[in-house]
Amino acid sequence: MIPADRAAIRRGVNLATLPASVIAGLAQERAECLAREQEVKRQAARLLPLRKERIKVERELGRLGDLGPPVRAELNKLIAGSRA
Repeated sequence: MIPADRAAIRRGVNLATLPASVIAGLAQERAECLAREQEVKRQAARLLPLRKERIKVERELGRLGDLGPPVRAELNKLIAGSRA
């Protein structure tokens, strides 16, 4: 997808008017984002029982690389939700 297509999408262009390749690219990006979101939630749920062992949690978050920050945020949401 070229920058002009991204700009058009941000401006709110009707997606039906875009070329099929752009629509396919959007579908692929959406699928990749969904898969990443599911992985973040899965990892956060896996780390939830370890929340009392901060050193282990930090080690595991470090191993996740670029997924670490979103997993930490999701884990914080899960912990806050369990306290409420």
